[in-house]
Amino acid sequence: MRWLLVALVVSGCPVPEPVEDAGTLPDGGPCPKELVLGTESRLRDFVAMAEGSDLEIIAGPQGGWHVWVSVRATAWPKTGTLAYVLRSGGTVVSAPLRIELGEAFLDPITCGWERRSDALTFTGVGENFRGATGEVEMTYEAFGSAPTVVRRGVVLK
Repeated sequence: MRWLLVALVVSGCPVPEPVEDAGTLPDGGPCPKELVLGTESRLRDFVAMAEGSDLEIIAGPQGGWHVWVSVRATAWPKTGTLAYVLRSGGTVVSAPLRIELGEAFLDPITCGWERRSDALTFTGVGENFRGATGEVEMTYEAFGSAPTVVRRGVVLK
């Protein structure tokens, strides 16, 4: 086994991170593997984003426009990268948002973690998109595994 690891490192092949046991739910059942795209409530709580749900456009104090995006992950590693994009009418309308995860940036929950309140900023005037339909796309990437993409159609309000 040791020689196999040495051969992989020397040949430059990535070695996947070990999968951690996700644990159990308070009722004793196994933790489900879920990656949930969300936003936040006025109280800054996580709110799962359902297909076709309203997504509030916020006018920022410095003149920009954004929507809040969040993620809840159960049975997923606490390392990797999150990337978000907002589209409307098939066109990307947000600036790139890419977040390198780390223990310090995550809120622990049963069986996993949450990251709330990331501002996905419009590249132009967000006010022009009120009432339009859009799509929020989140991509989670971790070393040694294929990217996971979650998309939700939304109505921009």
